[in-house]
Amino acid sequence: MGFLQEKARLLVCAAAALVFAGSAHADEYHYNSTIIGERPAGMAGAYTAVSDDASGLFHNPAGTVYSFGSNLSVSANAFSTSSKKYDNAGLNFSYERKSETLQPNFFGVVQHTPYGTIGFSYAVQDSLLEEQNQTFPNPTTAVSEWTLNYLKEYNVYNIGPSIAWNVSKDLKVGITLYYYYKKYKIVNNSFQKYADGTYNWANTLLREEDQGGRPLIGILYSPENGKYAIGLTATKTFLFDSNIYHQSTQKTPSGTYTTNPNFNIQRYSNETNTPYTAKFGVAYFPSNTTLISGDLTYTSAVTDIWGDHQPVINAAVGMEYYPSSSYAIRAGVFTDRSNTKAVSTVNDQEHIDLYGISFSGSYFVKGSAVTMGFTDSFGSGQHWINTQATAVGNMTMNNLMVFLGTSYSY
Repeated sequence: MGFLQEKARLLVCAAAALVFAGSAHADEYHYNSTIIGERPAGMAGAYTAVSDDASGLFHNPAGTVYSFGSNLSVSANAFSTSSKKYDNAGLNFSYERKSETLQPNFFGVVQHTPYGTIGFSYAVQDSLLEEQNQTFPNPTTAVSEWTLNYLKEYNVYNIGPSIAWNVSKDLKVGITLYYYYKKYKIVNNSFQKYADGTYNWANTLLREEDQGGRPLIGILYSPENGKYAIGLTATKTFLFDSNIYHQSTQKTPSGTYTTNPNFNIQRYSNETNTPYTAKFGVAYFPSNTTLISGDLTYTSAVTDIWGDHQPVINAAVGMEYYPSSSYAIRAGVFTDRSNTKAVSTVNDQEHIDLYGISFSGSYFVKGSAVTMGFTDSFGSGQHWINTQATAVGNMTMNNLMVFLGTSYSY
């Protein structure tokens, strides 16, 4: 692999990030909202056939065999904001939900040993803190005022060890064993004031906590000439604990209070499922200073307690170029398609396919590097978010992340 590959192994994962207003972060309807690691993010996530630094522990552990010495990589999203706009959410108004998060998203360390290349990593695969605080005057002839207070938190954590081996000069294999933890919570408060002075108040709390194991198996084939590489990975999360907590309370205009009897934690171990994910990647090195890579990702259909999730195929193409020994630039394009079906009836989940671009630059000095870059995805789709709406509504979404970081090889 020449000059490009040796420099690439020094690459950084972000230690801090600045994010502009009007962006969006991950949600449960997309699988590719957060790209882990600053080098993969700069290349739009097209990293399955590369993965030759600490971020490869998450993308394809087999690639860490090619890492330059031992290296430490730290990445974080210091701050992000989000916005989704739902047109035609009611009879004559729109919803707007925004998110702000402060969350580190990756830490990884790689060490070569006589028994193989070992590593340890921590990755926040998804992070969302979405809010809506709106008051709508005269939404209907009967309702004089409607106030909505909505909060959604969604976080997915992975932490665990990795190991990779040389099967032959051209073939490497690796496995990462992650402990998986997911926390999902929605608080929805609705207050409707009627023209006659009565009111309707409803409050709902929904919380899901999942724990499990997520093995990630990777293969990397790279012939001795170093002109190209092929990578394959497969993963699935196996849950050993899944709990649902649901509480709902309402006061009707007549003064009646109703409370959902399912107040305590409930187990749904037979209903909470997770999909299989497989990736295929190709990397091509036309010269010692240029890399072009591409990924295809397939995520299977799955049915869980929230409904049906459709199979999804996402694609990414990225490039990396070294204008000198001290600088590198990266760019790419990617998709983040929705795992929900097309909206056709009330209470169908929102459906919006996202398309993104990425860019980053790195500066190298001795055994360290500093990198800054961004990813931005955007799209429009449809929803039927409110039962009072009379038809399918349109929605828009934008997803922007800006990152800054350092890494060190020793």
